[in-house]
Amino acid sequence: MNLITKNPIPIPPRTIVTVASRSDNPYADLWGRKIRIGYYSEQDGLDCIWLVYPSGEYGETTDHDHIYRYFVIEQLSDECDFYGAAREPLGELTSNSAKSDR
Repeated sequence: MNLITKNPIPIPPRTIVTVASRSDNPYADLWGRKIRIGYYSEQDGLDCIWLVYPSGEYGETTDHDHIYRYFVIEQLSDECDFYGAAREPLGELTSNSAKSDR
């Protein structure tokens, strides 16, 4: 069950998502991992979503349609700086960093 009733676009950076359990899910290899939405790139725009793995490594990109189809939002961030211009890059996801993203 998705914990968020309204689907924000763009999804704020630092939002934590997990892979939904679907047999046709192309992100099944990420099952069980807490993935964060990374900062957006001005070059790519606000529908190119960077997935940030628990290690802090920016991985693949996706779009809002895929996030809402294949992931569940676990913790919606209140981040307002979508491009991260005044922010440090996301580091390793720890229990403390997850709490600070609320």
